[in-house]
This record gives sequence, structure tokens and C-alpha cells, in this order.
Amino acid sequence: MELPKRYDPKEAELKWQQYWAEQKTYQFNPEDTNVFSIDTPPPTVSGKMHIGHAFGYSQFDFIARYKRMQGFNVLMPFGTDDNGLPTQILVEKLKKVRAKNMPRKEFVALCLDTLKNELRPKYTGDFKRLALSCDFDVFYTTINEHSRKVSQQSFLDLQNRELAYRKNAPVMICPRCQTAIAQVELEDKEEKSNLSYIKAQLDDGTFLIYATTRPELIPGCVGISLHQDGEYVRVKKDGEIWLLSKVAAEKFKEEWHLTEESPAFKGKNLIGQNVMIPLIDRKIKLTHDEATNPEYGTGFVYYCTYGGVECVEWMQRHPDVEAITVMNFTGRYTVGKYKGMTSEQAREEVVKDLEQAGVLVLKEPINHIVNTHERCGHAIEFVEEKQWFIKVLDLKEKWLELGNKLQWFPQHMKNRYDNWAKGLRWDWNISRQIFFGVPFPVWYCQDCDYPILAREEDLPVDPMEDKAPVEECPKCQSKKIIPESDIINTWATSSLTPTIVKELFKGKPVYEHLHHNPMNLRPQGHDIISFWLFNTVVKSYLHDD
Repeated sequence: MELPKRYDPKEAELKWQQYWAEQKTYQFNPEDTNVFSIDTPPPTVSGKMHIGHAFGYSQFDFIARYKRMQGFNVLMPFGTDDNGLPTQILVEKLKKVRAKNMPRKEFVALCLDTLKNELRPKYTGDFKRLALSCDFDVFYTTINEHSRKVSQQSFLDLQNRELAYRKNAPVMICPRCQTAIAQVELEDKEEKSNLSYIKAQLDDGTFLIYATTRPELIPGCVGISLHQDGEYVRVKKDGEIWLLSKVAAEKFKEEWHLTEESPAFKGKNLIGQNVMIPLIDRKIKLTHDEATNPEYGTGFVYYCTYGGVECVEWMQRHPDVEAITVMNFTGRYTVGKYKGMTSEQAREEVVKDLEQAGVLVLKEPINHIVNTHERCGHAIEFVEEKQWFIKVLDLKEKWLELGNKLQWFPQHMKNRYDNWAKGLRWDWNISRQIFFGVPFPVWYCQDCDYPILAREEDLPVDPMEDKAPVEECPKCQSKKIIPESDIINTWATSSLTPTIVKELFKGKPVYEHLHHNPMNLRPQGHDIISFWLFNTVVKSYLHDD
């Protein structure tokens, strides 16, 4: 054979790619259980492959080829992660449409068609041209019928075993994407803001000073707390008596021209007094709260529903306090003169009103960290809504124990997993208010809100299109049955990749092998340890121990 004088990669690579496909060089044999399995990360269909994909996928392809040369039957499937918000946003951009302005059925059909005929073939072709030794016939997408069925089975299993539940709870939302998001989807961003110092009058005519970056949430104020063992003082300012922590009084002594009116006293002497919140004329009782640091700020903290994580946690510590709803699911205010405003607009108006009322004593410019949605960068909000959750919070020690059973390369990346597990604050919210993705297999009784689950033999289902499995509510016999319109969070599906792959081989010898000996290798980016890896550990343990 005469070799060409000049190597032409365009000609040579295409020739060998076609040869490998025709000869089924990398075909997986489902009859052979001498398996080395790789939980191949299904890339998000973002339109094109990038250099990070080429780098990462090449690395674990080296391992696949090495194991194949050692005689293993290498299971290296190829899947695409193409359900949920990323696809919705991409299709809206490509097709210049808005999902909310179209009938849902039409938008879903547009997404599926765009994926099938435009995005997925090119995207998969890019990976084939990289010469990955995947068996591209062992293929799945996280939105195809097979994956929808596995995802919905997972939900039904967890709900039937009371590991998934639905309740009214404060949830994080992205006002821009107009959907609930989970803790794992947050990104910290430093932003410029103002710390507003506000005075509020007590029954005895004195004023306490509190500081907040969210004055616009005053209509939702439900609490003012101090620390019972903290040291507080009364000071004089322009004929008024102000209450501050001892530390704050020292800090602002010169700036505010304060004169001391009392020796320091313990915060417990103030507990139970009423505070009149400005602008809304609502009386709030002063309470002790363990989380209040008397040496931070002014020693008084105001809580509203819901201004952030601290407010959510304060409400949990004070279960007798009722939430006040001031914002709807779109992030718009629903109360008073601020109705219809965004947080930014309401903040501007509230600050003007505080200044006009003479109760804004200082506006201090600061830089602070804000929780934002990692998809779009918009600051998140908390609202109270009925959502579906998976129980993870009461199993922190179990997640750490399971993390110890994994072999990590490099070892120090385990710290990311451990820090995530230790830092969990809530159960996993899996409800998403979007148009494209895996639907919840649930209907509800309109009269008593009883959830009606799909039959497993009917999966996959779309409650917005398919009829409920019963004619009347099993609980109250009402015939008013309504569908769930929310979508299951995409990570609740992609966390099932070992099961999605295993279920492709039902009835084959390798099926039982994969059930008892799941994936040998999980190659992935460190940035999704808290997304893909942690949630796969959760699902694998909750379903299969």
C-alpha cells in the first residue's frame, strides 16, 4: 500500500469514521457480562461542541480504549441532555418565539422537531468526528420516551414511599425565567447596593434602629429580633432616644452626634415590647433570636417574608408567625402602592417614602454577595408556593458516608462534594414552572387538592394532554380533575443516567449485571459535582440503596 505524501485529515478521518461504523468496531455486547461501564456525561444540547467537551471526552475515551484492550466489554453509551430550561431558552432564541405566547403543545412540538432535525444530528456528529469510541447505537436523550418513562417511574417510586412530597413552602424563584429553582442552581455574584438604616418607634416613644439591604420588603415585615444576652444602650439624637447595640453606638457616635443616655443593658430587657414598623403602621413584637449577632449592624434584625435565606430560617425558628405574601411568582409586588412593581422599582419607591417620612437615618453604599440564577444571572426571590420536593436534608450524614465510598480522581475534588452535602439547607425542590421537559405524572382533585398519580403501565404521560386514570377523586369523589402543569427539574432526570442506560438492556444478561454492578467510572466536570454527581448519589441510594 502506498502512503500519500501529505496526510489529509479531512479525508482520512472521514474514511476511518465510516469504517468503524460499518464494522461496528466499538459495539457493546449485551450478552457479555465482563463489563467495564462508563457513565458518559450527556452534554447539554447547546448548539455546538466546544473545546472543553473535546478535552474532557478525549480523556475518558483513552480509558475506554485501554480497558477494551484489556479484554473488557466496554459500555460507553452516548446520550444528550436536552430537556428543560436550557433547551427552552435555546429554541426561543433560534426560532425567535416566546414559549408563554404559544400553545404549550405547539411549543413542545417545535422543541422536539428542532432537536431531532437541527440540533441533535449536528451535535452528535461533532462527537463522532472527535473519534470517540462510544457505541453510538447505545443512545438516549433525556427527553425521549424511554427517559421520560424512567424519570416518571422514579418520581412515582419516591412519592409512593413518602420520599417525595408536595407542600406550600417558601421556594426560590427566578423572576426573569419565571420558574422555581433549587439550591444547586444558585450562583453568588457581588453587587453594589445600599444598606438602609431605619428607625422604628416603640410603645414608650423611643426608637430602635435597624439596617437592611431590602427596605422594599417592609410590607412583608413579620419580625424584629435582638439577642437576649447582647449589650444595648439608649442614646440621644436630636431630642429623640434611640436604641442601638453598644458596638453600633460606638461606631456611629461621631457621625450621628450621639450622646449616651444609659449604661449598657441586656437585650432581654427589651423582649416583648411592640415596634411600630414605618410606612405600614404594623406593630411587631421584639423577640430574641439565637442567630442575631449583637455586634453586627445595629444589633436589631428585621425579618420579612421572604427577604432571603435568613428570613426563611427565622420563620422556621418562629413557627407561630404567619407569612405575609407581598410578591407573586413573577417577582411582582402584590400589595399597596407598590403593586405590579419589580423589587428594583419597589426599592426605589420605598426609599423615597422612608425619606419623606423622616425615618431613613442613613443610606450606606456597600458591596455585598447576592444569590443569582446561574442560567441568567438575575437575583433570586423567595415566594410561597405549592411545590414538589425530594427528601435530602435529614440524610446529610448518609450523603457524606456515600461520598467516602467513591474513589476520587483527583482526591481533593471530594471536598466539593462534602462541602455541598454539609451546606444543604432545604430539601430538593424539583418543580419547575416552564413549558418544556418531563411532566409530573400527576393530576389533582380541584376540590380537595388530592394528588392522583399515573399508573406505571401508562408511562410516559403528559397530564396536560392525557386523561387521568380515574373518573373521580378517590378521596372526596369529586369529578373535577385538573392536570399538573409543572415540569420535573432536568437534574432529577439526568441524575438517573445509570438507570436510563441499564433499562435499555431489559431482558439481556447485562441487565442484571448493571443492576448489581452499576457504572465503574463517572467522568465529569468539577462544576457539576453538586448537580449531576450529588443528585445521582441521592437517586441511587433512595431507589436502590
